[in-house]
Amino acid sequence: FPVTIIKTKLPIQSFIDQWIKPLADALKTLKSSLEGISKKGQIEKELKASRVLALAAPKDVRIRLRIAELSFLKRDLPSAVEMYREVAEIYASESLPMKAIDACLNVLRLSPTDTETNEKLGALYREVGMIEEALQQFEIAFYAYRSRLEHDKALAMCEAMIALSPTPTYRRKLAETHQAMGRTDEALGEFEAIANDYRKHKQLEPLLEIYKILLPHRKSDKTFVRDMAILYLHKHQPQDALRLLEREKLVDDESCQDIYLKAKAILQELSKKK
Repeated sequence: FPVTIIKTKLPIQSFIDQWIKPLADALKTLKSSLEGISKKGQIEKELKASRVLALAAPKDVRIRLRIAELSFLKRDLPSAVEMYREVAEIYASESLPMKAIDACLNVLRLSPTDTETNEKLGALYREVGMIEEALQQFEIAFYAYRSRLEHDKALAMCEAMIALSPTPTYRRKLAETHQAMGRTDEALGEFEAIANDYRKHKQLEPLLEIYKILLPHRKSDKTFVRDMAILYLHKHQPQDALRLLEREKLVDDESCQDIYLKAKAILQELSKKK
């Protein structure tokens, strides 16, 4: 073979840096591109074959998992999500909740705002006794539905949470959802239940907050107003107790007069200390 001698006045290292390395890099890039095209073609070919198999075997999760993987490699995330959803449904129908949970988690990794999957995942966690995880998923779904004004679905999430943990925190979400839907009686019933719980456990500060919500609907209840004034005194807020009794015109009422006088005395003592 003839040998071509390249004459150059450049030092050998400079020649390598200027000509040889760029040529090698270009060849490497070209090879990588060709491999990518080949691989993409293989993915597309396998994907088509797998979809045909999936139609023939509607309960085969292995085929659907492979379609999900191939779709992900192809950057077709909606198709991957759809397959993982199908896999979750199949596993759930076959009473394999832990595998269904894994499939749901894959959906959420690819589509974090998929609220229906949060709801499904919450139900699966509940089924296997993972209560904290179930509550977390139901709460995520609750906030998503509420932000979209889908009050019926938000209400269902509240009821699911309360069934697992009937705490004032979740009951308040339920009450506020009823309120947003214009269901005043149902909302008031929940707020009353919350107040009873706080009263039972002597949680006076949150109890006062619930009393503030209930007050417009309980103004005619002297016992309620008296109890609220007492809560203000417990919080060292005699001025608020006085304002409440004066606003509701109960200053001279027998049922509240002692509280009014006590609030005035406390306020006077505080003034002297200043």
